[in-house]
Amino acid sequence: MPIKKPSAPAQKNVYTIAEVAELMQFSDQTIREWIRSGRLHAARPGIRAWRIPRSEVERLMRQFEVGENTESSQVYNTDTTEPPMPALV
Repeated sequence: MPIKKPSAPAQKNVYTIAEVAELMQFSDQTIREWIRSGRLHAARPGIRAWRIPRSEVERLMRQFEVGENTESSQVYNTDTTEPPMPALV
């Protein structure tokens, strides 16, 4: 069954972790790990809140492409310098 490609982000300047997770079809925890590891840039305006700039969401959407012709829901990194990344949901 084909996996739906992420939809284009709404015209917002910043997104929450939950919004990015929903757009990209990943778990909140995966997005948090990407922030911790530096793979995804985000700002922390408060103790618990994270805000991810639209430019980062757009970069992430360009970097990852959902494999439509696969039976599983694997997501592939289109950057050829890194091996394919398995879906972490």
